[in-house]
Amino acid sequence: MPSSAGLAAWLDSYQRALRDALDASARDGFRRIHANTVTGALDPAEFSHTARRHLSRHLLGLGLTLDGLAADFDGLGLADPRLAEQRLDHLRATLELARELRTPLALVNIGGFGDPRSEPLAIELLEQTAELADRFGVRIAVRDPIGASAALAGQLGRLGAPQLAATVDSLRAAGGADEAAALLDHAGIVLLRDARRHGSRLEETAYGAGDVDFRGLLEALRSREYSGPLVLRRDASGAAVDALRQGREYLEFLMAERAAR
Repeated sequence: MPSSAGLAAWLDSYQRALRDALDASARDGFRRIHANTVTGALDPAEFSHTARRHLSRHLLGLGLTLDGLAADFDGLGLADPRLAEQRLDHLRATLELARELRTPLALVNIGGFGDPRSEPLAIELLEQTAELADRFGVRIAVRDPIGASAALAGQLGRLGAPQLAATVDSLRAAGGADEAAALLDHAGIVLLRDARRHGSRLEETAYGAGDVDFRGLLEALRSREYSGPLVLRRDASGAAVDALRQGREYLEFLMAERAAR
């Protein structure tokens, strides 16, 4: 069973300035955080070495660990043909920042696996991502926000790169179509969100109020001896101020319930 110590906060969920978000995550009882370098103050191109030292000291003072950095691009992510080179440069800078801050994990979006129009570029960039993971010594979990999970799982299996993993997004399990299952054997990061399905649309909800079977997901991770982070993430604007704290308490309850059996 994944441990509650592995619960982490997605910093962008707080929709606040960096220092305020860090303070809020500590107040909400988290000890691990994951931060996005595409938005906000952690853009590596603008985050000076002095700022990086100050961040390390501030994290230490709050009792927080920066467990992961994300290049959370929109759309096709790295595989956007108009922006691929620029975004690959940003990923390199993110991994350099991760190495300097001794952050062991990174997340990057590469979209379009399983679609014959976008898959060739997605595969090429997945291979380049594997090379960057080896070069910087940072494990990278890949997320395809739009393509088939089984197609990404197949490419990860083909490459067999030890520094490359998958990002499992619990929203893929909403509404009964558990497409997240295809990636569980490759999981390096698990994003935890809840939502209700309304036709083809997903609406984020409080944890436990939506269609995601968190008990089933946690059991599937336990059976695979998953020990990586479980990152609580809310993207909806106007989410309740205590949304992540509520999520942490709900997940801890489920973990304690399972451990008591």
